[in-house]
Amino acid sequence: MHLLSIRTLLLASPVFFLTISEWTNVLVVILAVAAGWYLHKSAKPPFSPAASPPRPLSTTLIVCMLAGPLAAAMIGQLLRQQLDLPVFDAPLRYVLCIPIFLALSRGWQQTQGGMPIALFWVRTAFPLTLVWTFLFTRFWPSYWGVGLTTYFVDPLTFGSYCLLFALLTILGLSFFWREMHWFQRLFSLAAVVCGVYLSVASGSRTGWLSLPVFLVLWIFYILKPKIGALRTFALTAAIFLMVAGLLTIKPHLASKFVLMAREIRDYHWDAMNPDTSVTMRISFYRMGWFYFLERPFTGWGDLGWMELMNAPELMRYASAFTREFPSHGFHNEIVTQTVHSGVWGLVSSSALFGIVLYCAIRGIKWLSDSAWMVSFALLIFGCHLLLAGMSTEITNLVFLVSFTGLTATVMLGEQQWLWSQSLKPVASQ
Repeated sequence: MHLLSIRTLLLASPVFFLTISEWTNVLVVILAVAAGWYLHKSAKPPFSPAASPPRPLSTTLIVCMLAGPLAAAMIGQLLRQQLDLPVFDAPLRYVLCIPIFLALSRGWQQTQGGMPIALFWVRTAFPLTLVWTFLFTRFWPSYWGVGLTTYFVDPLTFGSYCLLFALLTILGLSFFWREMHWFQRLFSLAAVVCGVYLSVASGSRTGWLSLPVFLVLWIFYILKPKIGALRTFALTAAIFLMVAGLLTIKPHLASKFVLMAREIRDYHWDAMNPDTSVTMRISFYRMGWFYFLERPFTGWGDLGWMELMNAPELMRYASAFTREFPSHGFHNEIVTQTVHSGVWGLVSSSALFGIVLYCAIRGIKWLSDSAWMVSFALLIFGCHLLLAGMSTEITNLVFLVSFTGLTATVMLGEQQWLWSQSLKPVASQ
């Protein structure tokens, strides 16, 4: 295998995601061209089994999911009679992932007896990403001034994805434990520590709701069947102690969760609210609903909603600072896209989460072995994006769209391929 082969690029794609600004953007373009060439040369019809068990979802719907954000932006602009070309930049990255998905679902870059790319990621690439990112932050400070991050990634995003990579590394470590050399085990454990440390040191709370969700799924679907109830309890307790220990490095992060609960409790639904993190987010969601009802089909574009930001309905509970702040986003992926493109944004952003999670759950229900593990990794990835998307936008930056699109595409494509292989009849001896 050549050092710079397409498969090598796919295997290494997560490693520089948080440390080289244009890495994933350029990679998606290269992979899309290569996948398009493969589809042109192979000209294979899509696999369409007639037997059960059913596939996770039809290829057509997954393609529509990837095309949805671009279609929503186009329809909204058409109905508003407005043209804003820069808005198409991020959604186009999802469209570029369509040929990658189609090629992978037909066996592109699959080697005889080789490990699926998604499983290589959880076993090797994600641990490498965390250790490399940790070393990068030691030698190249970010100069953001708040929290730990790299030079081009905001602390909220940085902390969220470091935590995600740590969770997926735990998944790979537990699944491949018996096959790993002792050094690989030690390296992965060190990577998990690095990931949790980086997430805590960033000061970000974004995505941390996925930790309890991951632990529940991991304990009942991975640990307990493999090592039994007693060892599962001991290992879970050790993980909680490690997280608690790392929280002492940044004690203000633990206090943030306490403060979050207090701000939710004290929120005023019919009176002016203070400009604090959680109360502002609740107000953003209410404002987004107000703007959506005003223009449910056309949306407002990026800043069109500002013409109503001084409406009496909003001034009752949101300060001038809060009403103007969503010019940077409504801090919720679905709300932001709904305000931007109306019902079309609501459908496309909801489908992005819903279809990924649906495919993952169907795969866990029907598949086994490597295909089951790919589905489980997809489930953890989808849950994290959904929970992180509740408090911030995940498609507001092009490099984030490139990464989420490529990662979901690889997992969905390989799931489809492995599913098709499990349905093929065994050749007679």
